[in-house]
Amino acid sequence: MRLGSTIGTNALLERKGAKTLLIITKGFKDILLIGNQQRPDIFSLHVPDKDPLYHKVVDLTERMQPGDYE
Repeated sequence: MRLGSTIGTNALLERKGAKTLLIITKGFKDILLIGNQQRPDIFSLHVPDKDPLYHKVVDLTERMQPGDYE
């Protein structure tokens, strides 16, 4: 398990391998794009955008009962 997760993490960070899907709680779809405002030069007016590590995002209701999904 440890070796497989390391290889998967490295492939994701290096942006190699298959496209990835992020499944996240409804309402938090853009949380990784917003980020935490941590950057090297805190007073810089020009902050470059980073490409997301995932290809597509799907937001789902957290607690689902049988028959709640379509």
